[in-house]
Amino acid sequence: MKITEKQQNMLNKYELYGFHSGGGCMHFAYDTNIDELQWLINDIEGDNEPSLRYPKNENQVCVFGLDLNYLDNQNLTNSILKIGEKYKTDNDNDADWIHFQDTLKNGVAKMKAITEEINNLWLDVTKLKIGDRVQFADDTWAICDAPTFETDVSNQKGTVVTFDDDTFVWIKLDIPNEEFEYWDNQIQFNLTNEQESGTSVDYLKKAKLIQE
Repeated sequence: MKITEKQQNMLNKYELYGFHSGGGCMHFAYDTNIDELQWLINDIEGDNEPSLRYPKNENQVCVFGLDLNYLDNQNLTNSILKIGEKYKTDNDNDADWIHFQDTLKNGVAKMKAITEEINNLWLDVTKLKIGDRVQFADDTWAICDAPTFETDVSNQKGTVVTFDDDTFVWIKLDIPNEEFEYWDNQIQFNLTNEQESGTSVDYLKKAKLIQE
């Protein structure tokens, strides 16, 4: 489906983009900072179902939907569902997705407010810099080598101290931990999950930035 000049102007105005999800289904879309988690937006047809085509004007009633089934972290899913409840979204009898209906003119602001809270649940590791302070989430486990095993570092605080070629980031714990004494009390996180060593970046994404 070719996008019209009017539709492109709406995308630009509301900071959205056009997305093809397959099978000829077209949507306006907006990203969260969580991989593969994006809002899909379509106007409503007469049967109160999404049209699966681009909206034509900003005053059409649209459905704003966020499918959580792509997530493999149930705690994160539950946290997003709670945010949805706060903003009075629907989730169809506890299904793992949230949605609401509104015009583009009014609904984009609500969508962005929900997205901001979701983004605060999941750290954008690409924006970390040396000196940043983080606090790990519940159920966070870090890899120790020689021999390899995991140790619980839940809720501990630390400081970003170095990067290795955008592949690893090292975070130094505030409280001395004998399991990391050999590495100067630092945990190595694998930023790509493609390396054989290091703690999974998924644990780091669950952390939060702190100001102290």
